[in-house]
Amino acid sequence: MVRHGFLIALATFAAIGSTYAQNSPETVLPGRPDTQESVELDAPFLSSAAGISVRPPAGGKMIRRAGSQDEVVRFVNDEQKWQMVVSRFLLNEPVPLMTKSDPTNAAAPRQMGFVDSILSQMSGGEEISNTLVPISGCDGAILATRAKDATGTKLIQHAIVRKSDKIYYVISLTTPVGEGKIDSDPQYARAVHVFEKVHDSIELLDQEAISNDQTERLLRTRNLMVNWTQPKLDSVLVREQWLRLIRDGKDVGYTYVVEEPANDLPRAGKAPATPEKALGVRIGVRSRSIPSPDFVVDAESWMWVSYSRDQEAFSNLVASHEKGQPPNYAMERGAAMRHEKLVSLPEQDKITKNTMTPVKDGTYELQIWSTAKQQALPPITRQAPPFYLPQALGQLLARLVPLNTPSTYLWASYVSETRSIMTRYVDVLPMTTATIDGKTFSAVPVQERLGLEGSITTHYLSPDGTYRGSVNEESKISIVPSDKETILAIWKDANLNRPGDVDEKK
Repeated sequence: MVRHGFLIALATFAAIGSTYAQNSPETVLPGRPDTQESVELDAPFLSSAAGISVRPPAGGKMIRRAGSQDEVVRFVNDEQKWQMVVSRFLLNEPVPLMTKSDPTNAAAPRQMGFVDSILSQMSGGEEISNTLVPISGCDGAILATRAKDATGTKLIQHAIVRKSDKIYYVISLTTPVGEGKIDSDPQYARAVHVFEKVHDSIELLDQEAISNDQTERLLRTRNLMVNWTQPKLDSVLVREQWLRLIRDGKDVGYTYVVEEPANDLPRAGKAPATPEKALGVRIGVRSRSIPSPDFVVDAESWMWVSYSRDQEAFSNLVASHEKGQPPNYAMERGAAMRHEKLVSLPEQDKITKNTMTPVKDGTYELQIWSTAKQQALPPITRQAPPFYLPQALGQLLARLVPLNTPSTYLWASYVSETRSIMTRYVDVLPMTTATIDGKTFSAVPVQERLGLEGSITTHYLSPDGTYRGSVNEESKISIVPSDKETILAIWKDANLNRPGDVDEKK
């Protein structure tokens, strides 16, 4: 249910499983003196967003989970039963690498260090090593523990890198080992040897260029949003849309979209406002997607935002049907309000006015209520920055950015799958020729991605803003505009009615 332009249905497919990409070992010529090392490690994995480069063991599958708070990437080899996880921890409060005591006050409580906090999570195993070593020019530590679980005996090795007292990297390698004497175990010796190569390959990257780019994007975003007035928002609304969801040339779903002026979500038992008295815009989406022949996902969503962008509300209902199993239902409702903040007036205004004045450029407070598999989840509250993008505006975003000049922008969006606020990058590119569903046309590409290195979805619009379709190359999914008759010809039982009213009693 990511509000990624028109790609609610695409997100449904992405949520079915993680994205996998095979890491291929380097080509090695026979007889080279470095043959053994080259076979042991794959080519470097580099994440500019996380600021790290590292070479994983050879032969693993790379798994990247969008929206994961700490995990950057994971490499897995099911046949050899090993996995390596790269994590970055951004701490709210500074934490030293090692536990510290106050030398002037023996009774004072010790401040637990990051290394000891990792060790405390490894309790129950046999500690093999705990060594302080410099890694990539930073203070660091190597930890190793042997532990047994239902799948066998494992060696867990951690390389901890302290970039600062608030930024730590942890690279963890888990491999099978024997239960006998550790020093004479060939699996242990091999795992230690490979992990030495891994942590020797770690490099921390300079992220100044990324920070500068984000600052420039935010300046353009701020200037753009000033022009999102009521006339502008009303001008891009399309009253009804019918969309086909296509994968590898085959229809795998459809979407029906309603966009209209309104003063709230359509709530059960509440009379709707007339359009001329509307306080904002709302968008309703009904979709069906079929990720596999035995799996069907039906979804209904409503999104509303005030013209001033001070308030929003949204509701998502999803029913997933797996053949031979009872359906699973999930519900999510959210509301956000923008807070005013006090700022100092210029010195010359303080004589006749208060020294502080409220402005509408403060942060948002977002509240979410959810149920999943018929179980209520704990309500959450998220603080969002001034460049937060309400869900309804996210649906309209490709039509709200200027198409006549290539440019780049940055917003913050709430993502249902992770229940978190994520950065949303948008790039308007020069006009090009595109082909979707066998039709070739000229259009302006508008690219979106969640996070710096997220999967890219490209929306194509004509210079006058007419939507021509969307493509995600990674998932091989396309969305193309259609009409009611075509959808019904493809899907005889298609439900193209408006989504139902929001019933808060359910």
